[in-house]
Amino acid sequence: SVTVLVRNIMRWLYYHFINPILRSTFYITETEFSGTRVLYYRRPVWMRIRNASLDMLLSKEQYREMSSAKALRLLSKHNIGCPPAPLRILPKKTGIRAIAMLSKTCEIDNGSNKRTKLLPPNKVMQSTFHALRYEHEKKPALFGAGVLGLTEVYPSFCSFVEALKQIQTKSGSSQELFFTSADIKHCYDTINQTRLSKLMRSMVTEEMYLTKDRFVLCSKGDNSAMRCMWKKKTCPPEQFSCSSPSKLAGQYSHAIFVDGMYCSMETNRTINGLLRDHIFGQVVVANGNFGPRYLHQRNGIPQGSILSSMFCNTYFGSLEKVLFDNVFDETTSHFIRGNSSNECDSVLVKNPNALHLLLRIVDDFLLISTDKNA
Repeated sequence: SVTVLVRNIMRWLYYHFINPILRSTFYITETEFSGTRVLYYRRPVWMRIRNASLDMLLSKEQYREMSSAKALRLLSKHNIGCPPAPLRILPKKTGIRAIAMLSKTCEIDNGSNKRTKLLPPNKVMQSTFHALRYEHEKKPALFGAGVLGLTEVYPSFCSFVEALKQIQTKSGSSQELFFTSADIKHCYDTINQTRLSKLMRSMVTEEMYLTKDRFVLCSKGDNSAMRCMWKKKTCPPEQFSCSSPSKLAGQYSHAIFVDGMYCSMETNRTINGLLRDHIFGQVVVANGNFGPRYLHQRNGIPQGSILSSMFCNTYFGSLEKVLFDNVFDETTSHFIRGNSSNECDSVLVKNPNALHLLLRIVDDFLLISTDKNA
């Protein structure tokens, strides 16, 4: 009981005394160049950094500042409604990164005392995310060299290794490997909104999408504790009966599958409306010296969106389709076999004996090649 009392006192001291004092004196944040270290900026210093950062974003025409009345008018024109969100400034070595905190929402002063509780934009767009994920699973080629995470890197790498072993067996000698990494400068800020909107509209092909919740209770081994993993399955309503948990049985052992009772349905029109609102009409709210400042994103897409990776992969995947047409191996994604075809002028296919693996996570490329000149 003494331990519990001391713990409660320490918790109260930290949350109600130490934390408010620190917050009133410093702006506390992590940065991209300090790793896990937390930095403390004095409030007057941070205000100058924040104001200079906002001025830079406005001068680059990435955002357009507007009054609360104009922001409300813009939001009222939304087809479905994508609520405003706070803007966070994250310091970098070479400047700042503007992150829209779309997992939160904020209100715009409308001159009345009425308070409307709004869902965060990322929550509003969850069904849209699952619908786009379903379309990507149907047509992985939409992403080009893009992958949604490290879990998708491994299968492609295994295929590359198998192909490499076959080449080494035929040639009787080992192959040198050459690694190159690169990234797209200002990836989020340079995306053309109009082109992106057309691409996303063409990606949504079904008239209606049904998303069903289920969860899996499983353990890694005989003696390990059970853990719960939520799964969502999205498909057209006519395929609902084909999405039973029995299909997952081969992926898990020592597992219990529980079908959720909740289903959500989104129409093609609703999804396209939300995408249009999010791409063209996202409003963020930044703290100013004399109250909130309302900013409308004019160029690029917001960082911090649940759809950001989908947007980037679809957009740059379409560019890769133009630049690397007929390059990717038809049977195995992401790796490229050299050939003597004249259908593509890419340097990657000029050496018929070469093998390459090209992967992209959002804006970061990795090329593994057996050809030093690739």
